[in-house]
Amino acid sequence: KYGSTGELVYQFLKSRLATLSGDIASCLYAAIVSDTRFFTTERVTQETFSCVNELVSYGVKTRQIAMAMNERTSLSTLRLTQKTLEKFSLIANARLAYVILDEDDFLFSGAQRYESDGCADLLLSLATVEVACVARVGKDGTWKISLRSKTCVNVALIAKFFGGGGLVS
Repeated sequence: KYGSTGELVYQFLKSRLATLSGDIASCLYAAIVSDTRFFTTERVTQETFSCVNELVSYGVKTRQIAMAMNERTSLSTLRLTQKTLEKFSLIANARLAYVILDEDDFLFSGAQRYESDGCADLLLSLATVEVACVARVGKDGTWKISLRSKTCVNVALIAKFFGGGGLVS
């Protein structure tokens, strides 16, 4: 069992190539960091860190990758974050946070739909929250739901019940 797709790809390439280029190692490192949310998911194992240690030996610039992934927020994403903070609600003794983002929110912010991906993580960062839900209403009236969980709630089962998919947390 792998903690991320990047680990799986690394093990595959390692078994078939004598050496990796620094660019490939950097891409795999970025994939692992992204998949594990900077090593904070339950899928992270000792093998994950061993893999990352090997990748870093190829010259991966970890700080540069972290900055590229975390310290470059677009104005439209920031405006969508503003809308998320204005509109979110708490229920179940503040253990569940949710927000519904509609077409007006995307027009106000200038954000694309994919820019709402971080909104669930933002809501989940609230100390009391165990589950976060971001609902996006499309132009055609379809709904897309993103669920995140800190610990005990298997949001993949909830998503599956409604015909979706995803990871446990």
